[in-house]
Amino acid sequence: MPKSKRQLKAILPVLERGGERSSLFWWMLDHHDEMVAAANGRRPRWKQLCTKFEGLGLTDGFGKPPSPEAARRTWRHVRKLAADKPKADEAPGRKPPSRISPDWRPQEATPPPHAAQSVPGKAVAPTADEHIARLRRAMAERSGRQM
Repeated sequence: MPKSKRQLKAILPVLERGGERSSLFWWMLDHHDEMVAAANGRRPRWKQLCTKFEGLGLTDGFGKPPSPEAARRTWRHVRKLAADKPKADEAPGRKPPSRISPDWRPQEATPPPHAAQSVPGKAVAPTADEHIARLRRAMAERSGRQM
């Protein structure tokens, strides 16, 4: 049994993280925000980064120094997990505030003008000539001309 809190703190992360992920994965997850900020929208240079990862003793899932392709795939997976993780300022299950008033209701739709002419139970669409004539009347009315 651990004799101090320091020993317990050293053991708990091992239990929480398990052994199914690589040390590279956990390092990237722990430093995700810093990596995104440092990249500043640029693509990482995986070959150079792998040299640095190897210097830190980070390994891929097989315990080997990570290859550029393995590092890129790991980073893609970390980015996906980080995007799915709720932000620290958002309480779980809490919806962000809406700009729409809570008592807002949509306006009732008015039927189109030709719908009043239809026979109940049977829809009658206006012909193309009727539609064009109605548009011409509306344009003339708006322009102030008389037909």
